[in-house]
Amino acid sequence: MLIVWGFRNTEKILGYTEQPYQCAHCNNVAHHKVFRRIHWFTLFWIPVIPTSFKYFGCCPICNYGQELKKEQALELASKTAQEIGMQ
Repeated sequence: MLIVWGFRNTEKILGYTEQPYQCAHCNNVAHHKVFRRIHWFTLFWIPVIPTSFKYFGCCPICNYGQELKKEQALELASKTAQEIGMQ
């Protein structure tokens, strides 16, 4: 019997920062994307058990990001893309 197992990441955008911030990497000023990354244990390519949750703030121009605490991420992610005029 063959059992296929592994790991996979999924991401969910929580929102965008209310105020634009200057990126530490590219120096552009923009509303940063705030998202949650879940690391999953998979069985036969199906996510079964979440093993970790991490929160990030990411520059939409260069995709440079920083890890955030959950409380920080939820506080920063107050706006949606439509509210700030993106897309």
